[in-house]
Amino acid sequence: MSVIEVDYNKQYILAGDISGSMDQVDPRCANQTRYNYMLEKFQNFIKLAEDFDPDGPTVLLFGENVKTFKNTNLEAVKSNLTNITFEGFTNTHLVIEEAFNIHKAEKSELSKSGKAHPGTVILVFTDGAPTNRAALERTIVSIANSIDRDDEFSIGFLTVGTIPQDLKDYLVHLDDELKGKAKYDIVDVKELESVSFMKAVEGAIND
Repeated sequence: MSVIEVDYNKQYILAGDISGSMDQVDPRCANQTRYNYMLEKFQNFIKLAEDFDPDGPTVLLFGENVKTFKNTNLEAVKSNLTNITFEGFTNTHLVIEEAFNIHKAEKSELSKSGKAHPGTVILVFTDGAPTNRAALERTIVSIANSIDRDDEFSIGFLTVGTIPQDLKDYLVHLDDELKGKAKYDIVDVKELESVSFMKAVEGAIND
């Protein structure tokens, strides 16, 4: 079992994939749809985040477009999570860009009062290959080369259900093989089925 250690000092953004393949029943998801299987852990993490973030985490849903629910809580966002219209594309680069834009805005506001941003972690719950792999890679490299320290912005991909080998290979590439292009390694990949969330005082995403 892998553990994602939740650092109380960080800002968390949760991104849920609502592309059409998430509506498929998957034997690795206890014969539920991938989305319904994902939703339990997704909601559990929101509740966990409410314990240490009085403003609540930011929730993003993405497929063809990105839907943003800033500083929310489970009660406020639950109907948006359960009443889903699945979409035809998996524009993962757009959800990463939206999360980074939110991070930059928060960092700018904090700097006006002389405070440093503690760092942002986006957890991307997804089952599918990005529609535009090149755009996603460019986005990750651009972010990694624009941040000031390695823990300023972290991306955790949590794969849901049965994942094709070519997608596994691609995500490994994002995790391990961008070092020549990117100043920092900001990507981590885990299987959602083998992940548990644990409160911690340090470390965003650890084995």
